Amino acid sequence: MQQDIQMKTNEIQREGRKKDKLERELRQAKSDLDSKVIEIKNLQQTLDYTNANVAKLNGDLKDQKVRRSDYDCTLELFLFVIPRPQSVSVDSLSVDHQQSSNPTLNALL
Repeated sequence: MQQDIQMKTNEIQREGRKKDKLERELRQAKSDLDSKVIEIKNLQQTLDYTNANVAKLNGDLKDQKVRRSDYDCTLELFLFVIPRPQSVSVDSLSVDHQQSSNPTLNALL
């Protein structure tokens, strides 16, 4: 009978240790889950912020492409519609740049 009581006591203690171990594991699992939830929220915020930046950059890029297209059109008009002067070397000019009254010519010399 004493032996039966000792066996039941040992079994109860084993069950108590198992229960304690399972409770610790459950608390750890809950803690891990909470950490993961926080990490997911932070990653979602980072993703949202990054997506907003990408959208802004795409808009900026589109605006720059439009401006570049406008600039290219203006440059084409300038290069092909306005007649270009002949190339003139500095040595072939007979006018002394300090005596010239033309400021553009002075700048070229």
